[in-house]
Amino acid sequence: MGVFELTTSLRRVTFLIAILTLALVAAVGCSPGSSERNAPPPTAVALPSPSLSPTMVPTNTPVPSATPTRSTATPTPSATPTTPVSPTPGPTIAPDLALEFTTLKNGQYLGYVAQRYGVSLDELVQFSGIINPDVVPIGQGLIIPHHTDLATPDEVLLPDSELVYGQGYVDFDLAAFVEEQGGRLSQVSMTGLDGEQWSGADVV
Repeated sequence: MGVFELTTSLRRVTFLIAILTLALVAAVGCSPGSSERNAPPPTAVALPSPSLSPTMVPTNTPVPSATPTRSTATPTPSATPTTPVSPTPGPTIAPDLALEFTTLKNGQYLGYVAQRYGVSLDELVQFSGIINPDVVPIGQGLIIPHHTDLATPDEVLLPDSELVYGQGYVDFDLAAFVEEQGGRLSQVSMTGLDGEQWSGADVV
């Protein structure tokens, strides 16, 4: 009995294994991978390719910069600068010099005016700005220089009366001396306020 049961058990196990193997094979054959492997290869179908329109791709193309051109300007001729003529400086006036103004009158000449005012002809011509002293029109303005330090003499002079009526001239006869000299003083005759006649000696 033990051997029979063991044999029966082995048969059952073998049968179960066979069934499991068949089931496994069937499962593997029905799997998607196997169907794909067993399926015929796909046929390539040519599809019309779409026409591609050119696409504008922005590029960083540098814009050409304007090259500055040097304009050659024609120089305009400028006026030649003229050197200003400086006026001739006049005579330097000393601090002790006084000026007097007059005009040349009809019948006068420069030598006469210079002698009348006690100045030299050269000073009169220089201060008056006269170019040609030989030809001077009537009405010409004249500038007379006067040195203030020469207005009076340097030495102190005593009045004539001090010399005439001094102690050294007590016995001096003035009327006789004037008459003896015979000058213009001896010809002077004046009438005083009271009607009295005075001679030149009386006036002195």
